[in-house]
Amino acid sequence: MDVNWLELDPRHISPEHQRVELTLDEFLQRPLMRLFDEDFTVKNVIRVAANGLGGVHRGRITISFDKRLAKRTEGSSVSDALNDNLHIVVSQVRQIAMATREACEPLRVVLSNRSL
Repeated sequence: MDVNWLELDPRHISPEHQRVELTLDEFLQRPLMRLFDEDFTVKNVIRVAANGLGGVHRGRITISFDKRLAKRTEGSSVSDALNDNLHIVVSQVRQIAMATREACEPLRVVLSNRSL
């Protein structure tokens, strides 16, 4: 399978690369992976995980572009230090989660300093 990862997880971005702030819409449109010369975005990955892999609904992928992502990654997996045979889309959801966690850190700090 011809896959190019477009790194999003802040733990894996080298210091020489500048971090940028994105709006939610910009974040959702961010390319996350390239399969067979076709870019798939954060939004594509979320929809496939939610609608095709059972995250919310099972088997209800309705957008043709998302269907291509689901078809092209069917039966494909990756391994890392924590998991063997992790579905490619699920591994990308982890990147999305780490980036979201990092983006929410300033809010966590502000809220934790407030007296309740």
